[in-house]
Amino acid sequence: MATTKSARKSTSTSRSSSSSRSMDVTTFLKKEHDTVEQLMARLKKTTGPKSRWNLAQRICMELLVHTEMEEKSFYPEMRNVPEVADLVQEGYQEHHEVEELIQKARPMEPSDPQLMPLMQQIEKGVKHHVREEEQEMFPKLKKACSREHLMELTKTLKQAKAAVKREMQGQEQPGERRVREDVAVGEMGRIGA
Repeated sequence: MATTKSARKSTSTSRSSSSSRSMDVTTFLKKEHDTVEQLMARLKKTTGPKSRWNLAQRICMELLVHTEMEEKSFYPEMRNVPEVADLVQEGYQEHHEVEELIQKARPMEPSDPQLMPLMQQIEKGVKHHVREEEQEMFPKLKKACSREHLMELTKTLKQAKAAVKREMQGQEQPGERRVREDVAVGEMGRIGA
């Protein structure tokens, strides 16, 4: 019996959605890292001060959500894994350093000449942190923890991320929602083009 194209597509879709449900925490976090890396690459190519500022604000918000999510759910759990406990402590410190830079960047005006150099500092700190997590911590986690535990952590992180986003939306500074809307509209236009 031949398989129809729509049946193959349905099977493919169900496989991809079940694989996203069965994603372990290292894969989930790598995807989070990739998102910020892509935004940073876009920022370097963006020329208009307002567009650059909007994208910088989005990057800062993504990073704040990510660090808060990790610190609320991932790092506390990983402190109990002796193989990575020292890396977790270092991760907290690296988060703190990037958050300090973000707090300097967020109130800047679009025309501030220090915005891009500060965003480059943020990118440098993030790249260092990501490299340590992905090349040192994640391989150790995969050896030390069961696949089931790593998959369960993904669910915990997704829930933490949603909670952090809700919490941060309640604490938005004036204009932040508008920045997110402007960036989203710009992305929709770019996708449609």
